[in-house]
Amino acid sequence: MNRTLLLIILAVIIVIGVLFGVAYVMYRPSVSQTATSTPVTFPSSGTSTTTSSVGTGGVVIYAKDGSSLRVPNFTKDAPSQQVSSVQDDVQYTLTPYPEYVPGQPYPTHSFDVAFNQIGSQFLISLNQEPIGAARTDAESFLRSTLQLTDTQLCSLNTLVTVGDDVNAQYSAINLGLSFCPGAVPLPQ
Repeated sequence: MNRTLLLIILAVIIVIGVLFGVAYVMYRPSVSQTATSTPVTFPSSGTSTTTSSVGTGGVVIYAKDGSSLRVPNFTKDAPSQQVSSVQDDVQYTLTPYPEYVPGQPYPTHSFDVAFNQIGSQFLISLNQEPIGAARTDAESFLRSTLQLTDTQLCSLNTLVTVGDDVNAQYSAINLGLSFCPGAVPLPQ
């Protein structure tokens, strides 16, 4: 067989293999972990900032200073996703979207809230203008879900962001919760 033809066939086989590999990585099912009532196992050494189950239906979350706060179990029915290979590295989506109905506009919220178990961090994304009103709605949602005061909410590790496609002026910075020191004032 001609050596050039053999090299072309080998190159085509390699390209097809790479394409199958890329397709597998992009479309494989995501690893999911649902919340359970059993406590999270903490490492035996060092300080942990993960969430643990407590009592009947409550969880402990950690403030920026490492102190703990007991809140209702907001993870119980929240969709979750494993973020990395670390067992406790789970992100919970607290503002799940309703089921999508084909042919209908995709449902959205003025904000999204997620909770990263490692780091005990709340991620708040403002999805529409006016972003001041969206942040106020997200703050009300957090107060209601966590049953915490504004002072307690300020002690939490929160990241409040807005995408460049929503508001370029305020993107790429942590806007903070409006009632916390250092928060960026936003138009209502």
